[in-house]
Formats: sequence, C-alpha cells, structure tokens
Amino acid sequence: MERKTLRIRSLSINYLLYNLRTVLDVLIPLIIFPYVTRVLGPTNLGKVNFAESILGYFVIFSQLGIPAYGVREIARMRDNVYNRSCVFWELSLYLLITTFVSTFIYLVVILFAPRFNNDFILYLVILPNLIFTNFSYEWFYTGIEDQMFITVRYLAIKIIQCVLILSLVRSSSQYIIYAGILVGMNSISALFNMIHARNYLIRIPFAELNLKRHLRFIFIIFASVIGIQINRVLDITMIGFMIDERSVSIYVVANRIVMIVRTLILGIVFAMNPRIENTYKFGDINKYKDYVNYSLYLILILAIPATIAINQLAPEIVDSIAGTQYTESILSMRLLSPIIIIVGIANVIVSLVLYPHRDENKYTIAVLVASMANVIFNYLMIPIIGHNGAIIGTVISEFISLSISLYYAIPYLKEHIINLNFVEVFKYLISSLTIVIIIILIKYYFSSNVLVLVISVLSCVTIYFTMIYILKSEIMKKIMLRIMEYAQRK
Repeated sequence: MERKTLRIRSLSINYLLYNLRTVLDVLIPLIIFPYVTRVLGPTNLGKVNFAESILGYFVIFSQLGIPAYGVREIARMRDNVYNRSCVFWELSLYLLITTFVSTFIYLVVILFAPRFNNDFILYLVILPNLIFTNFSYEWFYTGIEDQMFITVRYLAIKIIQCVLILSLVRSSSQYIIYAGILVGMNSISALFNMIHARNYLIRIPFAELNLKRHLRFIFIIFASVIGIQINRVLDITMIGFMIDERSVSIYVVANRIVMIVRTLILGIVFAMNPRIENTYKFGDINKYKDYVNYSLYLILILAIPATIAINQLAPEIVDSIAGTQYTESILSMRLLSPIIIIVGIANVIVSLVLYPHRDENKYTIAVLVASMANVIFNYLMIPIIGHNGAIIGTVISEFISLSISLYYAIPYLKEHIINLNFVEVFKYLISSLTIVIIIILIKYYFSSNVLVLVISVLSCVTIYFTMIYILKSEIMKKIMLRIMEYAQRK
C-alpha cells in the first residue's frame, strides 16, 4: 500500500525549484569560495581538489551509470507504486554491491600507493563521499519530480555547511577540516534522502525483484557516463600529476565558475527530462515535440548571452570571487566559456531526443570517442601550455561529442522533432552583442570590480530581455503568455 501520494508539480515550478538550488550554488560560493580560496591558498585548495578527483573515479565506477538510468526508469514507472518500488530496490542492490567493492579497492590504493602517503588522512576523510553519494537517491526524486523536498533539504544543509566553514576553517593548514565539513554535510544530506524515500515506496520481496532486466541498459549508459564523468575529473588528475596542485586550483576556479552558469542553464533539460520521458511513453508526440523545442530555445536564449558576458567580465569575476592569487584563471574562463553553448545543445539532443528513443548506445559511442580525444589533447598540450591545455582539450572533446550525437540524431530530427528557426536565434545573437557595449561603458565609469560585476549583471539581464522582447522573439511571447496565465490563476 502506498504511504504517500505523488504530487506532480508543473514544469515551471520544477524548473524554478531546480534553479533555486542552482542559484544557492551560486550565492553560497560567493560567500564561501572567496573565503576558502584566500584562506587555504592555491596549493592546499589544490590538494583537496586533487583528492576529490581521485575519489571521483571510484564514485563513477561504483555508480554504474545508475543515476542517469534511474531517472529515466523511475519517470516511466512513476505512477505505479509497485513498479517504481521494484526499480528502486533493484538499482539499490546494484549500488550496494558496487559501493562495497569500490570502497575496498580505494582503501588498498591510498594505503599502498606512495603518491597518496603524504596526505593519507585527507584521502581517508573524504571516503564517506563514495558511500553516501551513491545512496543520496537524487535520481529517484528527480524521476518522481519531487523537487520540493530536495530543495528544502538542500537549503538547510548548505546554510549549515556555510556556517561551519566560516567558523572552523581559519588557516591554510586546516584544509582537512574543510574537506571533512564538505563530506560530513553531504553524508547527512544523503541520510535525509534515504529516510524520506521510504514515503514513496513499498517493500518488495526479494524473489519478485528482477535484477537482470536492467543489466543491458545499465552498461550501455555506464559506458557513456564513464566518458562524461572521467572527462570532468581527468583534467584535474592529469594536471595534478603532470604539473602541480597549485595549477589544479587555478583550473578548478575557472571551471567551477563556468560550471555554475552552465548548471543554471541546463536546469531546463533536467526539469524537462522526467516529463518528456513520461509524455513520450504514453505516445503524446505533439506535446513531446513542443517540450523538446521549448527546451532548445530556452537553452539558446540563455547560453548565448552567458558565454559573451563571461568573456567580458572574466577579470572582475575572478578577482571578486577568488582573489588576485588566481589571475591565471581569467584566460582559462574565457577559453572554457564556449562549453556553455556546446553542452547546452548536446544535452537537448541526448537527453530529450536520443534517450527517449532508447538510443543510449549511440551516445555512448560519441562520449567514448570524445573521451579518447580529450586524453590525447591533454597529454600533448598540458606540457606545453599547462592547465589551459586541459581546458582546450575539454572544449574540443565536447564539440566532438556534440557532432557525433547530432549525426546519430538526424533520423529523428527528420521527423521534425526540432524545428530550428535561425531568425529567432539571430535575435538572441544581436541582443547578446549589446552586452559587450554595455559592459565596456560600465567598466569605463566604474573602477571597483565588485561594483562593475553587480551593475553589469543587473543592467545586461534587463537590457538583453528588453531587446529580445522588442525584436518580437517567439519564445519571449510564450514566456510572457505563461506568466500572465499563471498570474490570472492566482
């Protein structure tokens, strides 16, 4: 018997809740990240980042691609408590086995590999992340579209984390305490998720579980997830081994800032994904196509100006958030910024076109080819131009992945799933170019980096969307219509 009835909120509410968490990921680093980068310094911050990258490999292999696969399967079985409970317990059993094996291997590695002896305590402190990351069940809550619980829990945990770091981390030598706070609060967050998940589940006898039915799809998605996730941690690992830990932190500062913007924009795809899976499953093709097109245009309307703004404001962003010790991150941010557009489009093609058509294997090929390209570029370019070589390699590999994914999506795109209006996109580009002029003028009249940053963001957002509206953008008409409809309902 179901213990709690699912409440499916509107896509706009889910997107707002998802982005509220992402905005908190922006605001909290604005408090914590400047403090941490200055207190710990590039070298000790780099040690934590490097350790997290090593642990990241074990997390990737222990998850088996289940978070990506789980969202899709839970979304498909969302309306049947028995079916979704079966999927939940079956995938949890896989995670239990792989987490045990990965934890054992990780302990052996940090005990006997000389490279990790100097910071053995640090590597031991972050170990719980391997366990609790797998059992945070974010994929389950995304699949049932329960963004409210995740957001409330996330807000509480992040506030506590913020207070603890500001209170307890006071010198560069306390980088292990910093890592311990991050791990401890993540673990508590996962425990809340585990306890709350029972409200949406029923107990299923072990004899009724069918573990075999997931194997094929798990390993197909796992291959693609390996490529994606390894790309994220590979750069840090190779920089750490080939250069030093200071260069790791320079890279991480640039990457983290761009990732914040990228995650905000990709929230559109993540919020749409469960609804699209459910719509496609029940054969509502017209609504499915509308959702896909709406997602793509929203990605472009945000990604194009964001990329241009990051290029213009990189010095002010780095100085305000990280400080003068990280000036090398300015160029890195600019080099990395095109990834916002590339990954935004790729996520629409993959998550909203290939995945619903059960073509995960095609994406796997794209990711594996891109991963090999990234390794080659890193190996060749890091010794020559340092951490920026890894950034260039990442951008090129993501473009390769997008190109291959587009090639495999052509048969579906011919069915007019996506109707790209280049006149509409040109309006976004023209409106985005006004941002350059605005920022140049603001920099001319103001000398404070923080002031330039704040005024630029506020004025650019206002003027950009005003320009889009004046140019009669179709997507802006739809957004305004939905806002008015929502206001009338209230």
